Amino acid sequence: VAAVSTFKNAARDAVETNQKFKVVFSGVEQQAEKMAKSLSEAFDLSGTTAKKLLSDTGNLLIGFGMTEEAALKMSFSINTIAQDLVSFTNYSGGTEAAAQALTSAMTGNTRAAKSLGIVIRQENEDFRNRVKYLQENNGLTQQAATSTAIYEQIVQQTKKSVGDYARTHDQLANTERRRQ
Repeated sequence: VAAVSTFKNAARDAVETNQKFKVVFSGVEQQAEKMAKSLSEAFDLSGTTAKKLLSDTGNLLIGFGMTEEAALKMSFSINTIAQDLVSFTNYSGGTEAAAQALTSAMTGNTRAAKSLGIVIRQENEDFRNRVKYLQENNGLTQQAATSTAIYEQIVQQTKKSVGDYARTHDQLANTERRRQ
């Protein structure tokens, strides 16, 4: 009975994730499907997990006023960085927790990102000028511009970790993570 219930819940969750994914990226559905497949294959994630990660971040960014296409691209990048950081730092929370920490950082709540080795500076003049520039020159809302400026800091601070999962795919830590 417990096994049947577990399978039923997993199936239900997969259906709900697919529905959310299609709604969030309704205007760029084919591109989103390709990115979900790419994320899944590159990081040995289930298709449902890849779609959940992309749609969770994408939904937030679209809510901040980003286009679906821009939100999809940034969501793919953030979730790629999250997976590489899990591998690079041996982050015990796993991909989903790392992705949540980075997504949370993009809302201005940067505390969790520190556990991944990322320190976001929002209180200085350079940050405020960057947000203003993004608003004026890219037509972004203040929240979308703030998220973009934070995203840029994340990218800047994670250069060494990018590609770590691919480099260390067959090492013990990543092999064990895939078995969980």
